[in-house]
Amino acid sequence: MLNPEAAEPPALAVGAISRELRRVAAVSPEAWLLTFLDLVDKARKAEPTPELAFIVHAALASAPLDDRQTGEDIAQDFEVGLRKRLKGGKPLRPADRGDVEVLVVCPKQIERRVCAAVFGSTGASAQLFDSHIRYHRFPLVGEQTDGRTMVTLVCMQEAGNVLAANVVRDYVGAFGRPDLAILCGMAMGTVTKVRVGDVVVASDVIDYEPQRLTVDEVRTRLRTLNVPSDVLHDLEEHADAGGSSTLDLFLAKLSSLEAAKVALPVAVRERRFEPRVHVGMILAGEKLVEDNSAEERARLHDRAYALEMEGAGFAATCRHIGCDWMVVRGVADRGGTGRTKTWQGAATAAAASFALAFLLESWRPSKARPAHGR
Repeated sequence: MLNPEAAEPPALAVGAISRELRRVAAVSPEAWLLTFLDLVDKARKAEPTPELAFIVHAALASAPLDDRQTGEDIAQDFEVGLRKRLKGGKPLRPADRGDVEVLVVCPKQIERRVCAAVFGSTGASAQLFDSHIRYHRFPLVGEQTDGRTMVTLVCMQEAGNVLAANVVRDYVGAFGRPDLAILCGMAMGTVTKVRVGDVVVASDVIDYEPQRLTVDEVRTRLRTLNVPSDVLHDLEEHADAGGSSTLDLFLAKLSSLEAAKVALPVAVRERRFEPRVHVGMILAGEKLVEDNSAEERARLHDRAYALEMEGAGFAATCRHIGCDWMVVRGVADRGGTGRTKTWQGAATAAAASFALAFLLESWRPSKARPAHGR
């Protein structure tokens, strides 16, 4: 069982707790629920903080399929009690929580404005997490959603993998684990067959920053984060359908983009642009590339189509808490010395149009899948 005397700060304890529960589930699945109950019991006795909700949800990531629903019910009861103990603090599960919850994360303000225009959330009022991060919540409007799906749109304000991880953590602390988390925005294209304005949907995100340093060499140690198989299957089917729905949505949202004062290139305004969709690997690091090194970086992996700065932290945290996730990027430039912002709005709009069309037409939440699909 878990050590009741552990003195780690809650945020630092998450990794150790999750590793222990994964070990228990692998060795004795029937013992997982007892260990999880032990964790929740100790959380109830601890000093109440919002971080406790994050720990409980992170622990659910290791749940065997047969125990997942029971674990989620226990977590819900725990959060109700925690809210009372916080004495009027911000509700951890607001009354407007949907049957299905989707988190959309955008790195920069231009990407947030574009996504708000495409998703139709411009009327949603801004709210604050416990941190300084602002978010907007609104129902996903479509023929099949009936207002039961809630979307939370978050702007990180700055680029970076650590910030992306923190945004996911903030969301989980406020609303629990999402059914799907989407990282949506712009990126640098790394191969010639991907044009500026095209959409790249991640099959995998590769963290290319880890290295091994010795006196003889510097060796890159790529870390691959795989998109969950069920989500990737739905994404590939949607992309293989031809992308017409992405184009139709993109064109339908042009007036909304113009109303939001998003600058669009002439080719877009004159309807001479059709975004193509590519499913492949995306490189994620911490460098803003403006040195004409796209071709060199493409050699890190022969199936890498784009490079950005948030996907590794975002994907790692989503995997850690056990939620489905995807990364969709519009190619805004080639990372050259003459790099401009001309295509940033249009590229992000193409990516957001793909994400919205996917949600409305092709995505099946895990809770709606047959048991053998997991």
